[in-house]
Amino acid sequence: MHFKSVFLLPAIAIMLLSACNNEEYNTVETQGRQVVVFFSPGGLGDQGYNDQIMRGVQRVHMHYPDASFMFYSPSELDQAKSMYEFMKEISPNVPTLILMASNEFADIAIQMHADMPDHHEILLFECAEQPRFEGLDRIHVFDIDMYGASYLAGVTAAAATQDSVLVWLSNPRDDVIARAASGFTAGYKSVLDREPAVRYFWEDWHGYMMSEQAYEQMASVAPRYGYIFPVAGGTNMGIYRYLRENPDGPLVAGMDVDQSIYSTRVSGSVIKRIDVLLEDLIGGWINGEEIPQHRTCGLNDGYSDWQLADKYLEQFGKIVESHRSEAIDEELKHRQN
Repeated sequence: MHFKSVFLLPAIAIMLLSACNNEEYNTVETQGRQVVVFFSPGGLGDQGYNDQIMRGVQRVHMHYPDASFMFYSPSELDQAKSMYEFMKEISPNVPTLILMASNEFADIAIQMHADMPDHHEILLFECAEQPRFEGLDRIHVFDIDMYGASYLAGVTAAAATQDSVLVWLSNPRDDVIARAASGFTAGYKSVLDREPAVRYFWEDWHGYMMSEQAYEQMASVAPRYGYIFPVAGGTNMGIYRYLRENPDGPLVAGMDVDQSIYSTRVSGSVIKRIDVLLEDLIGGWINGEEIPQHRTCGLNDGYSDWQLADKYLEQFGKIVESHRSEAIDEELKHRQN
């Protein structure tokens, strides 16, 4: 399937990109610069992070309609490399920015770098600067630090309940969500000097794709906790679904975008303005600007935040704002460690 350029709404993108799972690829005949987006496996349509990425790329396309775009949605991480090899064959001489929307792609990005054309560059999402990227000058990494926003979520949880609190994570391997968990725990302990419970959905990235299992597990988990802080991508939708059906359940935090529309039990959401960041980075690249080798941003510069749901503003607004400066300071300290 060939397009001069591609501009996809999320629902349409899901239909078109599902073909990628059957080794059928959407291709773009390009002139000038092109942007290639690899969504995380199963991520598109998550009503959160990946959909925010799509919105950001859509807005870039509106500002730069002459640029060309490819969208790939692999069902497994390993498919990304074969998709890239295919793309490289059809546009070997086009200046290309490859967006890889998960730190789980890090090893694959390093493999791709080994034989990339000189005019290809990788922008690797949610990946802190690491020694293994040294000397790989065409891999650019960035991450949106959730520590400070999660700190404020922890403050909210402590103010909301004296019952036990659960931090429920996708997996134990992801440094980005571990940092969010640390921020939440620090904020919670700043008000109530005790530790929340911690559990994981799975051993690896599959923990982001378990919404049905989350829904089923909530029947036994919900009665044990007064507040749940889940960092698990699309898996969280199972938690919100359960709480819609059981509105007397625990309070919960939303992730990535405002999730309060999914349940009245969402007290607030850890917001990641990745769509805005991508507009800045991709727009600059299209205009010939160099992308920084590494960039970390967070609560201090407005790319992340803790946004209370309207229903809970009066109840928790004052305590959240009274801890905001402290949360920013703690985020910056944690980042330096």
